[in-house]
Amino acid sequence: MRKNNDLAAWRLFFRVVDLGSISKAANEAGVEPSSVSRRITQLEAQVGVQLLVRSSRALYLTHAGQQAYERIESLI
Repeated sequence: MRKNNDLAAWRLFFRVVDLGSISKAANEAGVEPSSVSRRITQLEAQVGVQLLVRSSRALYLTHAGQQAYERIESLI
């Protein structure tokens, strides 16, 4: 079961990156932005690195986030 949750978290991460916005990804998924942010934070804790830098005005990938995006892109 955990693997399915992991895959869902990675898919959410990819949508955030592709859309460039937690709010847009949340709207697309039909959930609150805080839920998306919390799930990304949980994913980061699980992998042990920060994937995204988030602020009220900007969102961008960290180096580790860029590497993760590129390595897992074909799976998503």
